[in-house]
Amino acid sequence: MVTKEFAIDNQLNGFLQTLTKLEEEFKRQATERIEKQMQFDLMEKENQRMQNKINTVEEVLEHTKEKMNKLSSTIDRVLYLCFFLLFCFILFYFILFYFILFYFILYYYYFIFVSILLFIDGISLPVHRP
Repeated sequence: MVTKEFAIDNQLNGFLQTLTKLEEEFKRQATERIEKQMQFDLMEKENQRMQNKINTVEEVLEHTKEKMNKLSSTIDRVLYLCFFLLFCFILFYFILFYFILFYFILYYYYFIFVSILLFIDGISLPVHRP
């Protein structure tokens, strides 16, 4: 009987040891689960924070693109205006130069023409002697 009780006692001790090991394993797994959940929560918060930063950067980039497009179109308009004014300036002085040149040519030929007419007139007119 004592042997039977001793065997039962050994079985109960083994069962208790197994239960203790299972309880320790359960606690360890629960602790790991809690740690992993905390890590996941921290990573989720970090992910959300980074996503907010990315969204902010994208908004800033979009705003910068809009401003750069406006600036580019303004610079284009200014350049077109400058080229147009330069063209007008060159055209004005080109026309002015040719008008002055044309004026001197006409004046020169007019002088020659009048000189010839006066010469011819001087030849053809009788000399009046007093």
